[in-house]
Amino acid sequence: MKPTVESQGRGIDPAAFYKSYLRAAGALRACGVHEDDVVALMMRNGPDALEVTLAARWIGALWCPVKLALQD
Repeated sequence: MKPTVESQGRGIDPAAFYKSYLRAAGALRACGVHEDDVVALMMRNGPDALEVTLAARWIGALWCPVKLALQD
């Protein structure tokens, strides 16, 4: 059984997901993110946030989730 990312009833192929977060890792490097840098994430939970989290880890950077508290 291959692990699959699933969000809102839609599955994402593991190979495609792997390629996607490697592409995101390349984008982080292109933006100047290096090993031991911290990447702050202010994103909704979902496949995109998981991609960036894994991309940061792939290049040796740390990630920090940022929660936005909305007032009614």
